[in-house]
Amino acid sequence: MPKAAAERIATSLLLLALTVQIALSLRVEPGPFGGDAAYYVAKASYFVTHHRFPRATANDLAVENGRAWGQSDWRPQGYALFVALCSGGDFEPVTLRRRVAAVQSLLVALATLLVFLALRHETTRPSMRIITAIILGIAPWPFEFAGLAGPDSAVASFTVIALLLLGRYPRSIFFATLLFSITFTFRPEMIVLPPLIVACAALLQERRRVRFVLAGAAAFLLVLAAHYAYRIDFTGERMPPVFGGLHIPDRGAFAWVNTWIGSEHEAYDFVYALTNHQPTPPLPERAFAGEAERRAVAAAAAHVRATGRYSPEDDAAFDNLAGMRRREHPGIVLAARAWHAAHLWLNVDTSTQTLDVLTPLPRILRRAILGALLALKLAALIAFGLFLTRIRSFRDDAFLVLCAIYVVARTLLIGVVLGWFTHRYVVNAWIPLLACGAAVVSRLDRQRAPLSARSGSLRPTAS
Repeated sequence: MPKAAAERIATSLLLLALTVQIALSLRVEPGPFGGDAAYYVAKASYFVTHHRFPRATANDLAVENGRAWGQSDWRPQGYALFVALCSGGDFEPVTLRRRVAAVQSLLVALATLLVFLALRHETTRPSMRIITAIILGIAPWPFEFAGLAGPDSAVASFTVIALLLLGRYPRSIFFATLLFSITFTFRPEMIVLPPLIVACAALLQERRRVRFVLAGAAAFLLVLAAHYAYRIDFTGERMPPVFGGLHIPDRGAFAWVNTWIGSEHEAYDFVYALTNHQPTPPLPERAFAGEAERRAVAAAAAHVRATGRYSPEDDAAFDNLAGMRRREHPGIVLAARAWHAAHLWLNVDTSTQTLDVLTPLPRILRRAILGALLALKLAALIAFGLFLTRIRSFRDDAFLVLCAIYVVARTLLIGVVLGWFTHRYVVNAWIPLLACGAAVVSRLDRQRAPLSARSGSLRPTAS
């Protein structure tokens, strides 16, 4: 098949698949917003009405400073502003859900398409180009949360576009870093990643590194200053912390489940059931370090059932168990952190919209499709691992190298440093991972091209 024809077919297939992904994301449910979405929508509605965000109440400040128990207002406001822009002033739940889902899914589709185009010169066989388009198009994980009013999909899109600009268009360093830095106003832990990735991008430059770093630092500091101005206005303090303290009513319970090896659903479903006064699911044997800990957990759960509420005393009991586990079984806690990093990827979760579409199908067909998606996920992870072993052969393509660094850094940050294993927190690393996997598979079928013939080289390098 001629290469031009294969490119047209591949692009058409990808656009078709992305259109289906967008349509699936738009299948929203009626009803009021709950959970994190309710917070963002309330902030967005206030901003549209008053053209500013609300200031902290006395209780907000007391909780943030640890003087009171409850939910602190620790989130930055970038995503609330994003929701306000999407709303057009209409906060009726179904309408707003559709608008947010449309914008977020379009952004994810755009990021996926840009990656596909960026990989054009990595593939010489026309059939491989078509396969790459199919894989990028049908992979459900980048779109998993596009239909929800939450920041993860927007962060994913901004991150991919920023990585592409940093790697392939270094002259755009200021705008690329500005876009990348905006992500920490959506998710606070993102604040450590733009400086790291920009520093790595600077190391890949052959000249004008100082100008590159200065431009990136200026963009980062600009976003940081805007966020800090919000924090000063919100708290009324002269020099508040950059972010509020992460105080949540069930912090101790989460601290305990994060110290043992289990699945995301085993751990977090237990916490949500416990704190929402629902029957708690049975915990596996590996959740307990011994009989004493088992009895303590059972007593705490029984106390919650008896009182009908999850109290500060209950949370303190779980926090004490977490502290005891860290002191007496540090090896288990370290192993749990390593497991968390792996479990962010090694899980059977797929997008809710995909599951909804598959529900009417016969059981055997539904299981076959889900099995195929699981096989695709494992293949993508293996391909990414292969990319890491061959990353030196991609050193001329800063975009792919930065993608790999980002995936590893994000995984270590969430799983090892923070000790979380909610797979939603790595949805913004899925497209970079797929890009690396597709690139290494594409190169398996051809001889390595001369350096001067490759796309993505940073020679000559712009400021």
